[in-house]
Amino acid sequence: MRIDLHCHTKKVKTGDAYTRNVTKDKFFQKVIEAEVKIVAITNHNQFDYTQYKEFKDVTEGYCDIWPGVELDIIGKAD
Repeated sequence: MRIDLHCHTKKVKTGDAYTRNVTKDKFFQKVIEAEVKIVAITNHNQFDYTQYKEFKDVTEGYCDIWPGVELDIIGKAD
């Protein structure tokens, strides 16, 4: 079983490519092509519940979608 726990679906940071913005249909197409059965949406520093529900609904019965967030940690190194 293939699992992808690091999947971006939105352009949220300066410098992110516009191609990170994907529709629910494009997302589902990519999941099918990759034969992934568990996917975590991990956009930077935010979670979009509406998008999560849309993507979860369109992939229902094919794969599991997990909510996630990739956090930027800003701090001083010792």
